[in-house]
Amino acid sequence: MKKLIFAALAPALLVMAQDELTWLDANEGLTKAKEEGKILLVDYYTDWCGWCKVMDDSTYKDPRVIETLEEYFVLAKINPEKDGAVNYQGEEVSAEEFAQIGGTRGYPNTGFFASDGDFLGAASGFLPPDAFLEALEFYRSDKAEKMDFDSYRVIAMANELREKYDEAASLQVVYGLMMLEVEEEEEAVAAFERALEIDESYDMALLALAQHYEEIGETDRMNERLEQAGKESTIGWDAIFQALAPEFRKYYEQEYGEG
Repeated sequence: MKKLIFAALAPALLVMAQDELTWLDANEGLTKAKEEGKILLVDYYTDWCGWCKVMDDSTYKDPRVIETLEEYFVLAKINPEKDGAVNYQGEEVSAEEFAQIGGTRGYPNTGFFASDGDFLGAASGFLPPDAFLEALEFYRSDKAEKMDFDSYRVIAMANELREKYDEAASLQVVYGLMMLEVEEEEEAVAAFERALEIDESYDMALLALAQHYEEIGETDRMNERLEQAGKESTIGWDAIFQALAPEFRKYYEQEYGEG
């Protein structure tokens, strides 16, 4: 009987035993991460931030999150509005400055630092457990060398849209632009070419290819695409993206709602 009772209670007891993480201050965290060769996760919060409290009470209590954090990360919390200075990379910076270094644009914000103190990137806002686990996996991978998690999520969303609306040439070009931002040139060109398979005269795809060929010095191929687009010169990436933005927003709102 005792064994049966223990077997029934063991999972709940295990969760109870693991539901509290050990948080250091930023200085302690930077030191420990360097000593242990681990990634430092910094939770940037404020007293008035409601979503910070929700994240503490839900995401950071999830057993899967706790297990991953305890195995692979050093944890630190900092309130940029109250806490003292941080010794970062040999310089003393204020808590507010350290929040800026950690990519904080609002609260909550989760910053990730390599064991040598270099800033890797951030995951902005409240993240439920599944999304947070995705962020933890991301920053443990080599993907973090090319982009931060917020950019990764945007790219993933753009890819989902272009796969669902696979006859929308504009979505192919937007995805290609994002791929160029993270230096995935082959995938970018493939997306531009896919847009031309959908619509062989689509000017934004032609101009994107022309712009790319201009930047890598392939003048003949640039001129060929410009001639097809009926243009005498390239127009720049910003102009291409601005022309595509309304179309991208239309599909985004259709799929995810306004926001």
